Amino acid sequence: MEHRKTVIIVIALFLGLSVSLAQPCGKLNRQIIFTSLDWPSAQLNNAIARYIFEVGFYCDTAEVSGSALPLTQQLAIGTVDISMEVWVDNAPKVYFEGVQNGTVVQLSEVLQGLEGFFVPRYVIYGDAMRGIKAMAPALDEVTDLVNYAGVFATASSAQKGVFHNCVVGWKCEYINDYKLEAYGLKPYFINYKMESGLDLEEAIAESYEKGVPFLTYYWTPTWILGEYDMIQLKEPAFDEGVWKRMKESLEKQDGSAPKQAVAYPEKTVYIAITKEMYDSLPPELISFLQNYHLEDEIISHYLAKMHNEKPDQSVLAKTFLKEQEKLWTPWLPPDIVHRIQNSYR
Repeated sequence: MEHRKTVIIVIALFLGLSVSLAQPCGKLNRQIIFTSLDWPSAQLNNAIARYIFEVGFYCDTAEVSGSALPLTQQLAIGTVDISMEVWVDNAPKVYFEGVQNGTVVQLSEVLQGLEGFFVPRYVIYGDAMRGIKAMAPALDEVTDLVNYAGVFATASSAQKGVFHNCVVGWKCEYINDYKLEAYGLKPYFINYKMESGLDLEEAIAESYEKGVPFLTYYWTPTWILGEYDMIQLKEPAFDEGVWKRMKESLEKQDGSAPKQAVAYPEKTVYIAITKEMYDSLPPELISFLQNYHLEDEIISHYLAKMHNEKPDQSVLAKTFLKEQEKLWTPWLPPDIVHRIQNSYR
């Protein structure tokens, strides 16, 4: 009789364990809906996070595709659960209302978007493997470009350097116009403006592959900066007061000459979830989201892989997790780490 009781207890414990492992994560009994934003870094972060949710915590996840504004609005009203990238500079009013009233919870600052003036590393340091000698060895700051304008000249630019500005109509076009004048570069450089982001990508890729010098505006994280070794030139440190005066001058368009410019501000990009999701997920998953942060260089590296290899989400996530174990394993408990590692080893 005692033996039978022991067997029953063991079976019950086994069944209980099996049921607990099969249950959705935390207090949830439904799918977790991620926003699937229409740019590559958000798709990379979704791939990593969803893999950890599903494999590490047995969560059922899905995603809704779209652009930033409507999906961030959906997050604010609770029709989607998690956004791995909310660029707060561009977020709608309803998002900030949600944060203020507690229906939306901001977690980790997932990345820091940078933008500015870039040149290939070989321009400053050369590239012995490609037989390229340094062309501007003392180039460090944007104001140094006055001394190297000829390096960036082309056959059709009449000895002036060429600056690849950003896309016509984007805010950065007008800010870069202002900077060229404020930094004293306008007399020395032709301000060449691109018709599309693809045109800018192609101009950078073609020039880099040829090993010719070029000066361009660009931003991070992007596949371009993951594929090509570029250096961002130094500018005066961002200053809120100067930046405000720059924007006011651009809005007035009164013809006055720019007097001072500073670096672009770093973009603030958060992971954000609904309060319902924050209260329902296991504490270990919330801790994971609170610690999740990728440097722009790492993101750009994997964006280049996405661009060149076009892997599906699962392959992309496994590649990242396998190659970056020192980065992500401290974000999770050891048993979850082992479960995830066993899935790709």
